[in-house]
Amino acid sequence: MPSYYDIDTILAEEELIQIRPSFPFSHLSHLDPESSGRKRRRVDKENVGNASTYSSSHVLEEGSKIKLPLWAVDRWVVLGFVRVTLPGIYGSKMKERLLADPVSIDLSSKNTHYFLTGLLLTSLLHRASHIAKRHRSSRSASSPASQLAALATSLRTSLLTAMMGERLRRNFDWTLSALDAMEDDASGHVGRLSVLEGRMFERGVESSGAVVKWREGGCGRIVGNR
Repeated sequence: MPSYYDIDTILAEEELIQIRPSFPFSHLSHLDPESSGRKRRRVDKENVGNASTYSSSHVLEEGSKIKLPLWAVDRWVVLGFVRVTLPGIYGSKMKERLLADPVSIDLSSKNTHYFLTGLLLTSLLHRASHIAKRHRSSRSASSPASQLAALATSLRTSLLTAMMGERLRRNFDWTLSALDAMEDDASGHVGRLSVLEGRMFERGVESSGAVVKWREGGCGRIVGNR
């Protein structure tokens, strides 16, 4: 896994993840402003002043939909305190688009660290699945552990398919022509790449340049170090 202090990991973990508490969370209603506002309006309308009603307005109810950064929900997901829903950029519609026409999709506009965020999500789901297996004896397909494992496997497969398929081939094709001023401008292609793909493109261009330089050297004598 990436280093804790790795800047790319820090940026990748900023992706917002939708979660739903598995039970009421006390004093966390501020995480769902709409729910908190509805409760306050209801209490004001009923004009109930007892302490129990007042305290209930500070509870984040079970099943409430909230979005938090990946780094903030990591421990909750692993411990089974919340149920997680994958972001739309990793959902079924996005998978279909990546399968149908992977090259044309602008991943940089979705998430500049698309693949790293997906990798971190996959790792999180796998860890949560292992913890769930330890605490629950059921191994049926409908068990939380099985569902988490299936979700992690599906996400990992989708990431590998997107990264190692047509997008990778097209990226390599562009590295071969990027040094030729007569070829098409590569800026449009580079602008659609994620950070990982962009770095692969840069390394490819460097390698292509090294090959050209080597060829220009011809069959001259190799001089060893003295």
